[in-house]
Amino acid sequence: MVGLIRQSVGLHTNDPTLPLLQRDALIDERTVGLVDFSSGWAYSKANPGLAGARVKDLVRGGADAILQDNLAYDGKGFVFLAAGAGALEINLGSNWRLPIGVTHFAFGIWLNLADTGYGSTGTSDVPYSIAGLYKSGAPTGYQWLLSLSAARPAGTLKSLQFIANGRSVVANMSVGGLRYLVGEYQVVGSNHLSRLYVDKQLVAESAATAQAYVDPAPTDPAVIGRVVPFAVSHGGATYRAWLQRLDSDGASLISVMERDWAANRDRLVS
Repeated sequence: MVGLIRQSVGLHTNDPTLPLLQRDALIDERTVGLVDFSSGWAYSKANPGLAGARVKDLVRGGADAILQDNLAYDGKGFVFLAAGAGALEINLGSNWRLPIGVTHFAFGIWLNLADTGYGSTGTSDVPYSIAGLYKSGAPTGYQWLLSLSAARPAGTLKSLQFIANGRSVVANMSVGGLRYLVGEYQVVGSNHLSRLYVDKQLVAESAATAQAYVDPAPTDPAVIGRVVPFAVSHGGATYRAWLQRLDSDGASLISVMERDWAANRDRLVS
């Protein structure tokens, strides 16, 4: 009977030895971390948005994610309020801090972004963080970071940015709703570059420049929500996020995105 159960639950992954609660169609041996806030079994369904609540990292051995503030929960994910400062973040485990010198990785996140409501005063565009890993004391010290900018005074979305080890790429983005955002970092020869994808489509690629790495301290947490030194985080709900190393043999990033999209988009739309 045990063998039949293992065979049945193992149909959706390539590793039937993983405990049931750590199974996910995306995970392979290169997945660094994965949190899925739309899966109620990953955290306590009683008061899921209270500060201190823990969310299970679905990668084997990954540390729990921890809510740093009281957050709203919309039935699928945690809602960050663009007008709010303070914590407004979820700390991710140390497994989301990549070793120095990783040459190829990607960060992906499912969001239900607000179209408007990003403030209506002033005239300068304002940045809103989505997620990232920031090196304390270095204003540009992001090992990886995904952020938005909003146009003032309209308070509407304007652009999307991904920074990895100091290399930045920006794409126009003015439409909210459910969005699948992925930022990719890759070393090419002695240079490195960043790419941005929206709903699996490549929307921007940086020029290749001299290689550099950001080495966060052990106390620098990876977070979803407000990333230092941003004052505020994006508006809307966060459903699911992952960090994937791509610097060894395995599925391509396109394949990873396709797998994630096929397994999750319909349940997040409905």
